[in-house]
Amino acid sequence: MALKTTADLQNNVASVGGAMGSWPLRTLWFVSRWERTGQTDPSVVKSLKAQNIDALEDLSRLAYQEYGIDTATLDARIHALKRSSVADMRLALQVSYDDAYNDFEQCPYEKEGRDLSCQRCPVAANALKLLMDQYPY
Repeated sequence: MALKTTADLQNNVASVGGAMGSWPLRTLWFVSRWERTGQTDPSVVKSLKAQNIDALEDLSRLAYQEYGIDTATLDARIHALKRSSVADMRLALQVSYDDAYNDFEQCPYEKEGRDLSCQRCPVAANALKLLMDQYPY
């Protein structure tokens, strides 16, 4: 699996803006899915996180240098992801999942059984907020 890079954005400011919103969540989407199915391997998470952070740093430079976009929010997200450990991410995802769904509920996207359903669930975004609170920029 290869994550998208800035080369995939095709010199399109809308694509850059979309990536600024979604790419910070990529690692958390995978970890969330792996956590729900008991497949989390910390070594894989570390590798994925490193690859994603590299892409995010390239994205931040591109957004600012090519389009003059303020990257403060993106940079704060990158900072939180850099500082967070695998255990931090797992805990933030669990807290976010528990906040979103009670003991008798399950994520509706998880019930659908779709491979990429975590991209439509608010759990990863809420977990990232928790990590940003834990590691402010």
